[in-house]
Amino acid sequence: MRPLLELREVTRSFRGLTAVDTVTFSVDQGQIVGLIGPNGAGKTTLFSVISGFLRPTKGAVFFDGQRIDSLRPDQVCHRGIVRTFQLVKPFHEMTVLENVMVGAFCRTTSRHQAEAIALEVLEFLGLSDRSRDPAGILTTPDRKRLEIARALATQPRLLLLDEMMSGLTPTEVQTMLALVRQIRQRGITIVVIEHVMRAIMSLADTIVVLHHGRLIAEGTPSEIIGNPAVLDAYLGEGLLLADGEPH
Repeated sequence: MRPLLELREVTRSFRGLTAVDTVTFSVDQGQIVGLIGPNGAGKTTLFSVISGFLRPTKGAVFFDGQRIDSLRPDQVCHRGIVRTFQLVKPFHEMTVLENVMVGAFCRTTSRHQAEAIALEVLEFLGLSDRSRDPAGILTTPDRKRLEIARALATQPRLLLLDEMMSGLTPTEVQTMLALVRQIRQRGITIVVIEHVMRAIMSLADTIVVLHHGRLIAEGTPSEIIGNPAVLDAYLGEGLLLADGEPH
C-alpha cells in the first residue's frame, strides 16, 4: 500500500540558510505522526512546503501518489491537505460560523451548503453554542478549536496541526488530545507539530525528529524517548529528562 504522504529528500533554503535539509519520510493513511524538534529545527517550514505555502528548493512531495510540490496552497487544499497555524488569527469581526464557512467554501459555492458543513463541524467541536458570537471574543482554547474547525470544514484527508496545545492548561491539553483522536476516528490522517512532549508521546503512532533541518530519528514514541541523538538534541532545551522521560 502506498503512503498517503511522502517526502523525498525535501530541502528548503533561504538565501543560503538551509531550514529543511534533505528530509525523507512518509505518512500512512490513518496515522497520527508527531513532528518534533528544538526551536528552529525546521518543523513549521516543512509544514509550509507540504501545504504549498513554500516550494522546496530541492526534493519532492507526493500526496496519494501524485506530486504536489508545484501546486498553490488552494490547489493543495482541494487535493485534501489543510494546515492550522501556531498563531491563531480568526476573522475577529465575523461570527464563529462565518469563520468556519470560509473553510467550507473550499468544497462548495453554495452558501446554504457551506453553512450546513460549518454547523456540523461546530457541533463536532463543541462550538455550536458560540456560532453567532464574534470570533474576536473567544477564549484561547475556543480560538484553537475554531482554527481546527476552519480546517475541518475543508473536508481534508490530511490535517497538519501546528502546536495546537501551546498555551493550554494541563486539563485543556487532555481535552485537545481527545479531540485529535476523535478527528482520526473520522478517517482523517494527522501530522502534529508539538512541544508538549508528554502529550505527543501519548498521542502519536510514529515520531519524526528534526534538528537543524535534518531528520535525526524516526520511530515509535518508546524508540524516540531512548534515542541518544534525540536526547542530545533536546539537552539544551530541557524538554527531555536524563532518564528519558518527556516533560
